[in-house]
Amino acid sequence: MHATMQYDLMQARVAELHRQADCDRLVQAAIHARRPGKPRQRSRRPITRLARRVLTLRGARTAAAR
Repeated sequence: MHATMQYDLMQARVAELHRQADCDRLVQAAIHARRPGKPRQRSRRPITRLARRVLTLRGARTAAAR
């Protein structure tokens, strides 16, 4: 194959790859736009969460009683 033709084919291939990448970016943006936000992560240990809540409530009650 002649060098000039090979160069033109390479340029066409690179242009096609750029067009495909642009299309992929648009698709990914549309997917991310549809996806709802991540829910808040809860504590892995419900007992720890319960203990913190009890201590907070107890501290709030003693502070209000003073």
